[in-house]
Amino acid sequence: NQYKVYYDLWALRTYDLWLPFDMWKSPLSMRVVVNQKYRHIPASADPISVKSCFGGAALYNVSLLRQIPAVDTLYTGTQYDTIHQKPYIACEHAPFHEAILKHLPDFKLLIQPKMLNDGPSDEFKPIMRARKKRETEWNQSYHDPLIKRYYDAR
Repeated sequence: NQYKVYYDLWALRTYDLWLPFDMWKSPLSMRVVVNQKYRHIPASADPISVKSCFGGAALYNVSLLRQIPAVDTLYTGTQYDTIHQKPYIACEHAPFHEAILKHLPDFKLLIQPKMLNDGPSDEFKPIMRARKKRETEWNQSYHDPLIKRYYDAR
């Protein structure tokens, strides 16, 4: 999770309607993706179960990963488009996590809101515009006395 806006939408695949698909293969326009899909996740929120995520850091139980054939856990950066019948460039985390869940269906992938890091803050102008719209949300979260300790650790 990041201090302001969860920024790594390319790696994100959710079980709900937040982002259940590759953002670059989205039926939505990029403007809609930027304005509606970037979110502030308060550090006080419960962990979020997802199909794939990254956001700058990941912790894996390596003993579980060793149960998966090595060929299925390579970071290839490609996925197969079943509609167009060809591979396409994808975020390397998505096919890696897909393989894990195929072999270990009870494996839990989570966004842990309390695990905060600084993602790229000024790299993408569209993200910055989306962030400005959400400034009230993160200011409320940042100043919440019940969770201030998570932000103060920064």
